[in-house]
Amino acid sequence: MRSWRTDSRILLACLSAIVVVATGAASASAQTCPTVNRSKAVQLAKDAGVHMKAQEYALAMDDLRAAFALCPEPRLHHSMGSVLEAQGNLQDALASFRACIQDGDSEIRVECMKRADAVQERLRIGALLVVAKPAGALVHLDQSEAGRASGTRLEVATGRHDVEVRYPGYLSHRVSVDVPGAGEVRINVELKPEPPTPVAAKKEKELPTDWYQANSAPEAKQPNTAWNIAGVVLGGATALTGGGLLGYWGYLKTQAKENESVTPDSLIAGSVCLGVGVAAIITSVALWPKAPATASAAPLPGGGMVAIGGRF
Repeated sequence: MRSWRTDSRILLACLSAIVVVATGAASASAQTCPTVNRSKAVQLAKDAGVHMKAQEYALAMDDLRAAFALCPEPRLHHSMGSVLEAQGNLQDALASFRACIQDGDSEIRVECMKRADAVQERLRIGALLVVAKPAGALVHLDQSEAGRASGTRLEVATGRHDVEVRYPGYLSHRVSVDVPGAGEVRINVELKPEPPTPVAAKKEKELPTDWYQANSAPEAKQPNTAWNIAGVVLGGATALTGGGLLGYWGYLKTQAKENESVTPDSLIAGSVCLGVGVAAIITSVALWPKAPATASAAPLPGGGMVAIGGRF
């Protein structure tokens, strides 16, 4: 898209050239154009000026071609080139200006050379317009950051360009485009979100079923110690009873009068109870069942050890 200033400049150049043709065609082509043709060419050039004011470029071009067919005035090449440039047909405009340079007089030749250089410069530059979703995506042009994909018009050299659009969390989009001289290429991109990254699961080596069956054992039952506890408690109580009886016999012994005998019943009973109680305690402790092993180790295939039936 050309700027308003560029269109205005081209329009003024076209109008001025058409006015020159309309006012000077009679003298410039007096020897090659009959008077009737000359008058018609002047009128056609004036009509072309009216169409140019209305930006009716196609009608203006038709009038100029008709005028040139009647009177091949080189200045008409300049006018036709200006109209073609306003239309955006730069290649044909350049050809018209070059024809003006070849056939025109020194004054118009200078002007046509300027216009030809300007058109050639425009042919070396194109435009690239990138619009992307999500908004704010970065545009990389030929592997160099070129700005945001916000619809901004980027002027680039004509030819092929590599365009990449990037945004964090989205898959980048790459495309190659051919930008024509003085042309514009529009790229609309909608980036796709990146797929979720799979969590790398740590694979554990499974043990063979037969190995596990061969090295595993049913969980051992806890031993029953109720009888042992009862034996210790009863043995202790019996021993204490025996001790008490022996103490009571000793007390009677001390209280007996001289030549008075004390029956040995308490002595005998106390000795028996004490002996039985001590024996019960020793026996219960000696026969206390042992606790099962908390863990056992079995070799793993390929080396290593593993706990079976418990934990280390």
